[in-house]
Order: sequence, then C-alpha cells, then structure tokens
Amino acid sequence: MTQAGCAKSAIKAAAKAPKAEAVTLAEQALKGKAWLPALLSPIDSESGVDAAPRETAA
Repeated sequence: MTQAGCAKSAIKAAAKAPKAEAVTLAEQALKGKAWLPALLSPIDSESGVDAAPRETAA
C-alpha cells in the first residue's frame, strides 16, 4: 500500500485490522490506482526498463 501511494491512515488501519477486514480496507485504498507489485509489473513505467529481477543460470 505504501508503494501504491495510499494514505498513511489507511495503511495504519489495515495493519491493525483483522486479516479479512485488512484485505477489504486495502482493496478500498488501492481502488483506482494503477499499481502492481514489481513481480507482476514487468516494465518500470518511469524508466521503461524491465523491473522484474530474473535469475540467471550459472
């Protein structure tokens, strides 16, 4: 939620809530934000560079 730019009050509320309620609060706070975790976002929107780390064969 921090990376997505959610309000600190929403983050604190979700952190203190029971799991099911925290999920609902997070869903509401993230609604309308065009954000994905780095693993799901293959290209960094600002630099255009592949943002997902990849393992390389040794």
